[in-house]
Amino acid sequence: MVPGEARFGQQVRRVLRWQLLFMIATQGLIVAGYSVAFANAVDADTLWSALKATGYGGLLGMLNTVLSARSVRKSSRAVIESPNRALLPVFAGLVNKLVIVGGGMAVGMIVAALMPLFVVIGYVVVQIAFVWASARSSD
Repeated sequence: MVPGEARFGQQVRRVLRWQLLFMIATQGLIVAGYSVAFANAVDADTLWSALKATGYGGLLGMLNTVLSARSVRKSSRAVIESPNRALLPVFAGLVNKLVIVGGGMAVGMIVAALMPLFVVIGYVVVQIAFVWASARSSD
């Protein structure tokens, strides 16, 4: 076990909780926005589609966090075993994230026909939560 790995795991879980909270808050704002903007004419199917797309984008953002944490853990272990190859897991993780998250967005928007704007909004909000929670954990 690498020193500090338990603390790192706690920080990752904390970041994921904040990301989930931000995603749920964003979905609440979408419901409120639709309710105010369309008053009595809220189309339940459109609202549900927006919520699904936002949730999907948010889950992709959270998956991005998990993949990043996995890369950092592998890199931490690689430093101990072979310092010359310590960055290899980070670069491999970047390729994995690009393929998995980018492919996931494409599948969600094209195959599942989710609303692209809301997929991106969900993803961006969760990434903002990542930055915010990471900055708070360094205090």
